[in-house]
Amino acid sequence: MNTTGSTTWVRAHRTAVRVPGTEAPYDTAHVTMRYPALEARNDVERMSGALAADSTGAPYPVVIVVPGINVASFGYLDLAVALARAGMVVVTFDWVAELFPGQFGLTPGVDLTAVGPDTYGTKPTTAALGAVLDAVALAQEEGPLAGLLDLDKIGLFGHSAGGTVTLQSARTEWFPQVRAVVTYGAHTMASQQSAMRRGRCFLHWSTHPCC
Repeated sequence: MNTTGSTTWVRAHRTAVRVPGTEAPYDTAHVTMRYPALEARNDVERMSGALAADSTGAPYPVVIVVPGINVASFGYLDLAVALARAGMVVVTFDWVAELFPGQFGLTPGVDLTAVGPDTYGTKPTTAALGAVLDAVALAQEEGPLAGLLDLDKIGLFGHSAGGTVTLQSARTEWFPQVRAVVTYGAHTMASQQSAMRRGRCFLHWSTHPCC
């Protein structure tokens, strides 16, 4: 992908990662890593669109986008492309899993076992972040981004519920490689939910109609 007048090409490396502690078929997050790329150098690259990474700016800092509930990664495409053109590798993901008891959809990985009054603060409130970080670490070892990532400069961008779990989960003792956090439409205010009927307290994620 590129636009008229832009000299920076952006391409995507896609992979998938299993999320520990989850069960099939809701155990796999599909991960996309957008990166600054070189213009096609031969017919194979022109035909396939699989462009080599531009190593000029490497090692590249990494930004992981943690989405809102039921917001597909495509919703962050403009952000991802803009950041990649600015010299970053931008990671988005789509994970269909349990949102709340009995409800399934696209999720930032809310860990319902981490938000009760007896467990809050003892572990990350998103089960996805660790798995996605593992996918980034693997991309540093093999594939088109091998050796081009700065794993000591990882930032998180969280939206809505994804912003909430990002704020709650970005502790140095859990994820020391995370150095920056930005959120949009997020808060950490707690609220009683219908789950209180079962003696548990969940967080109020957002008032946004889609997430």
